Amino acid sequence: MLSKLNFISIKYIIVLIIFATISALLSYYIYRSSTSLYSEAENAITQLQMKRKAVTGMMRSARERSILLLNMYIEQDVFNRDEIKMDMTTEAHHFNRSKSEFENTKLSDEEKAVFVEVMDMVKSNAPVHLQAADLMVNNEMERANELLFNIVIPKQQDVLQKFDEILALIDVNVSQEIIKLKTLQRTTTKYILQLILLVLAGAFAFFFVIHSRTKIRESELKKLVAERTRKLEQAHAQVDSLVANSSDGIISIDSEHNIVLFNPAAEQIFQIKQKDALGKPLSILLPDNVQQSHHEHVAMFGESDDSHARLMSSRAEIQEKRQDGSLFDAEASICKSSIDGTTYFTAFLRDITERRKAEEEIRRLAMYDSLTGLANRHHFESVLKTAIAFANRFPDNKISLLLLDLDLFKQVNDTYGHAVGDALLIRIAEILQKNVRDADTVGRFGGDEFAILLQGIDTSEQVAKVAEKLINALSKPHTIEGHEIDIGVSIGITFCPEFGTGSEQLLKQADKMMYKSKDAGRNTYRIYSQGSTDSN
Repeated sequence: MLSKLNFISIKYIIVLIIFATISALLSYYIYRSSTSLYSEAENAITQLQMKRKAVTGMMRSARERSILLLNMYIEQDVFNRDEIKMDMTTEAHHFNRSKSEFENTKLSDEEKAVFVEVMDMVKSNAPVHLQAADLMVNNEMERANELLFNIVIPKQQDVLQKFDEILALIDVNVSQEIIKLKTLQRTTTKYILQLILLVLAGAFAFFFVIHSRTKIRESELKKLVAERTRKLEQAHAQVDSLVANSSDGIISIDSEHNIVLFNPAAEQIFQIKQKDALGKPLSILLPDNVQQSHHEHVAMFGESDDSHARLMSSRAEIQEKRQDGSLFDAEASICKSSIDGTTYFTAFLRDITERRKAEEEIRRLAMYDSLTGLANRHHFESVLKTAIAFANRFPDNKISLLLLDLDLFKQVNDTYGHAVGDALLIRIAEILQKNVRDADTVGRFGGDEFAILLQGIDTSEQVAKVAEKLINALSKPHTIEGHEIDIGVSIGITFCPEFGTGSEQLLKQADKMMYKSKDAGRNTYRIYSQGSTDSN
């Protein structure tokens, strides 16, 4: 063997041995490094998937609690409300389980900060949720209504928005991990090729050994790359599935404000096909009067020096434009990302038109009687307090409060049924509104009891004439579903600021006079006076 190698200098053999040794060491180092990096990336993606599952579970539980509270508010049966409250407790357990799962994952500083903030909000909201539920179980609906729509629902929306921020951070981290995996794949392939060339250059003396080892290592690395690539493609497919199946519209634009991503939900929201939107400027989706300001805000967001501020602080309500030119309200948040030096902006938005309609309907039901459309007791008393404050400040602007109770109405329900009784109440409400001014307020306190607030009154004679007109109008026969019905009305009247400056005081005075009218034979009125409640 040595005789065959006599033409080779010993120093070259030593160099080749060192070269081969270095090549083997480099091969081993690349293998271990790539394996470690791929393992870290796989663990990171697994952690992100666990985080998303946990956050989605917490959001679902939070939404379910809000829905259960609204169902409890709508439910008329107190026992059913108690059962709904038990369902809320179950959702709380689900929430805590998802919370524990989220806390067991490895959290970034940004995720910890947002999570601590949202948990503080949840802890402060929980007692209010239970208080609202207890009020509804105890049938204290007016207080529950105020607590539910003024505190609980708005705060719960804030909690959901914070969870949206966490999801957005997770989505950004998923994109970053995908980018890291792709970069690692390219780098690993590059090093493999360099290593092969290096080994081939030093394979003159040790061809068979180095060739065999190189092939083994190459095969192992290729299998590893193939496996990691397959998992990377799976993760990418999951992201594509999330985008495609998201109920929120997802739209991405490049630095030139041209649309590069338009998911199916966005197609449905804007009523424009994906093929017609891709490559087009974002301005096709914006009302003309906000296009310039929108571009300025996005540009300012893109130029921000804060590299960690990847997501706008909260969802904003904006107005968007469909393909047919119609405008609609939407809720949106924007995040930015940079890929290969190019900045992209992604908007997550949802059409809130139906939510707005539902909110308006809830507000209407909270302020107006569902049968007659008149102001309910709560809304009427609010208007009364405002009018009293104005009358106290300007005494010449006197107001008068009338409480009306229908005479013999119970007999109508007993004789003809509640359907006829309800139709009669609607007719009475129409008559009351026709016989007062637009500036006056008519309300229904419940049953057959009504209230009227007259503003800008000069004399009590004016109010007496209104009362007489109402008595005459209501005393006439009413034809309801083929039945001719005769009823009357007893009215109690008081004035502000002449006899009182508080709403409860005035209501008590008018109520007392109303019962005086009934004692006087019904179908008449009585006016409150200081020191004598028998004056007419």
